[in-house]
Amino acid sequence: MELNTSLWLFLNKIIMIKKITIFLLFATFLTNGYSQEKITKEKITNTEIVAIDADELWINLVGFGNLELYVPSVIDTTIVQGKGIGAIRTIKLKDNGIIKEQLTYVNSKKMKLKYIMIESPMQISDYKAKIIIKRIDDKNSLVIFQSSYKVSNENRIVMYKTINGFQRTLLSNLKNK
Repeated sequence: MELNTSLWLFLNKIIMIKKITIFLLFATFLTNGYSQEKITKEKITNTEIVAIDADELWINLVGFGNLELYVPSVIDTTIVQGKGIGAIRTIKLKDNGIIKEQLTYVNSKKMKLKYIMIESPMQISDYKAKIIIKRIDDKNSLVIFQSSYKVSNENRIVMYKTINGFQRTLLSNLKNK
């Protein structure tokens, strides 16, 4: 009889724990499920005609480093570990933040590279970028810089201004180098 009572008490505790767990999950859904910000996918594209030969420009960008030369107002240093696909670029920002990016695609013939952001203090996720260089003539090139990322509606405008400003500054400074 004592064993049955102990078993019955044990089973009641398990049932109670399950009920509490279900209640907490439901309460979490009610408090968080409706109040979470909608996440949207954003895409930004900027282009610039640069008075630099496409081959010379490609060599500067495919190395995946020296971003501090092109965006000195934001970037303190750039360190690249590895070469080619898989290379990791660590960017130290002026405010001591760190961004890490990984090169995921390189096509030298088409002068196209792609990379992803794997670490960032920015309130975004799934950041992907590509840079394409097109030869206009022997002295001029068209550079296309495209980024896509996911962001909450709450941070959408700030992140758009930040990423768009970064792209425009980099492209503008390419023609000054």
